[in-house]
Order: sequence, then structure tokens, then C-alpha cells
Amino acid sequence: MTARKDNELLTNTNPGGGFGLLLRHYWQPAALSEELARRFSTDGQHLYGAGVTLADICLVPQIYNAHRVDCDLSAFPTLLAISATLEALPAFSGARPEAQPDAA
Repeated sequence: MTARKDNELLTNTNPGGGFGLLLRHYWQPAALSEELARRFSTDGQHLYGAGVTLADICLVPQIYNAHRVDCDLSAFPTLLAISATLEALPAFSGARPEAQPDAA
């Protein structure tokens, strides 16, 4: 069993938290590929093609969480633009955590 102190370090995704640092410096940049967005987006509003796909559905929470843990996304302008377009759609804006009825 993991000690409480170690568990808190490993699961803390807040800025300055152990896992938060790992998330910001390794996983977020690895999960976001600006090159693929530029290559496969046909309309500049979706990751692939001209309509919402599973790739878009996965992108929005990645960007949301990257912002939540203060990940620098300045190297991903295409992904940020696509995510902003998607977040304006009712299905995406209604799915935001703070839009849920039980949000604290």
C-alpha cells in the first residue's frame, strides 16, 4: 500500500503537485501534436476532416486539463484554435465540468 504522503504527491494534479508537474512537462506535450492538426484538419475547425470526430472529442478535455494545470500551450496554436471553436458548440460547452449540476 502507498503511504498517504506518497499518494498525495503522485495524485496531486494542481500546479506544483508531483503529478501535475509530470503532466505539464511530459504527458501534455506528448499528447498534443500540432503537426497532425495542421496536416489533417481540412477546415481549421476540427482535427480531422470537416466535422466532429472522436479526435475532437478527445482534444477538448486535453486542452481543458492542460489549462487547469497551467501547461504552456503556446507551441500549439492550431490545436488551441480548434479547441476554442469546438468549445463554443453546445455539446462541448455543456459538458464542461463547471457546467454540471453537481459542480462545486
